[in-house]
Amino acid sequence: MYVMTEPGCIKSYSGAFLHITNGIRELSRYYHIDILAPKAVQPYIQNGNFTLIPSPEKRTVVDMNTGPNTNKLYGLLKDLKTLLVNHLPFFRYYRQVKAARPDFIYERISYLNFNAFLIAKLLNIPYITEVNGVYYEEIRHYYHSWLNGLARRLMLATYRRSDICYMVGGLKQSHGLDGGHYISVQNGIETQFIDRLKDHKKQLELPLQLCFVGHLAYHHRIEVLLDALRKLKQPQHIHIHFIGANFESLHQAIPPQIQHTFHGMVKHEQLLDLLQQFHVGLIPACRPGDSFMKLYTYGAAKLMCIVPRQRNVEQTFDKGELRFFELENSGQLAACIDEVVQQPEMIHTYGQRLYQTVRQRFTWTSIFEQVHTEIQRLLHARQGR
Repeated sequence: MYVMTEPGCIKSYSGAFLHITNGIRELSRYYHIDILAPKAVQPYIQNGNFTLIPSPEKRTVVDMNTGPNTNKLYGLLKDLKTLLVNHLPFFRYYRQVKAARPDFIYERISYLNFNAFLIAKLLNIPYITEVNGVYYEEIRHYYHSWLNGLARRLMLATYRRSDICYMVGGLKQSHGLDGGHYISVQNGIETQFIDRLKDHKKQLELPLQLCFVGHLAYHHRIEVLLDALRKLKQPQHIHIHFIGANFESLHQAIPPQIQHTFHGMVKHEQLLDLLQQFHVGLIPACRPGDSFMKLYTYGAAKLMCIVPRQRNVEQTFDKGELRFFELENSGQLAACIDEVVQQPEMIHTYGQRLYQTVRQRFTWTSIFEQVHTEIQRLLHARQGR
């Protein structure tokens, strides 16, 4: 049984949407899957072929200039409301799971939602959770709450008492967790997606085509990229492409000598056709445990990638596959871009190496083959008790 408790996970522009849809598809090769989800999510689910229909292209825009709401009483009331709303359907979920009696529950966990964990323990069903964020810290970008410390302890207790806890990216280290049931797993790419450009070779000509895929969000630290653009030695040789929502507001902040294009939202299946026209994929900032979904997409398009130093990425890739700069150092980011302008052959070298690594190690099929192996090991161990 696959439990999806966060309605935002079905927004088609999110990395969570890609991870979940591909996870469900790959796991369905090995298991019959029943999907359990809130009413807000259920209309978008097709149980027959285990795919999710994306929600309309509508997003909530947070004004990053105003900062979080620091009224802890407001935050407490908001957290209590979230906790209550999340658990109102508990008994309905309990009856559904009890009737289905699945071999295990696999949950994509969300903030202050303990339904699947409680039901698994009450019914003595193996509980597998997937964690893709430091939720109790990320919420502080929006509001502060007196409940935040308790939320942290409750969520960590849930991870600790799960049978398998998959930590996406470097979250195992970020949480400071240790134990055999904590397993790190990376994001990935569809096999058919990456195979489309196996014979592709880029034309090395100026202007240098840079791109950034994402949206305006606090953790993307877009100001680092803007500052780097102002420090470039030859801005006239740069054309930067922004793919995602709300980037038009950056128009006045980009140096006038730099060509720039705002492509807006692009569907995932159409993204590769656009990215193959570019030379370099940029990631201007990161959080400690991030596993960049866009990095694997950049790799599939044979882009050279310039990324900040971060433990998970450095442990996953080597210096010959990515060009690193120090986190939040816009001067180093600018120097990396200037280096590519002077030595465009770097694009082929780095792009091809990254493409081969992603193709060999980071397809969703290979990732979830390993997940399946670990689930089988768990089930066999429980049967032997």
